[in-house]
Amino acid sequence: MSITFDRTDPGTSRLTEVLADLMTRGGFPTTAAELDERPDAEYEAWGLDSLGHLELMVILGREFGITITDADAEQLRTPAATVRFLAALLRPGS
Repeated sequence: MSITFDRTDPGTSRLTEVLADLMTRGGFPTTAAELDERPDAEYEAWGLDSLGHLELMVILGREFGITITDADAEQLRTPAATVRFLAALLRPGS
């Protein structure tokens, strides 16, 4: 199933920008526009191996003050899945 980012949603847009920034700082350069163009591409498309993926999940956890379990991380293999997960988790009242 293809997940389309709703660029009119400021929360989704901001999460995509943060994800792109964290990937770039981690040595995997990208932009929010690139993530929007290929939201369902697995992180390997940006050069992240399993260790890079794990590091990204840890960094995201720190950035947002959350814990991403190993089980959750296994499901977060694409930018779209990651943004959807974060948006749901960080939604007020969640």
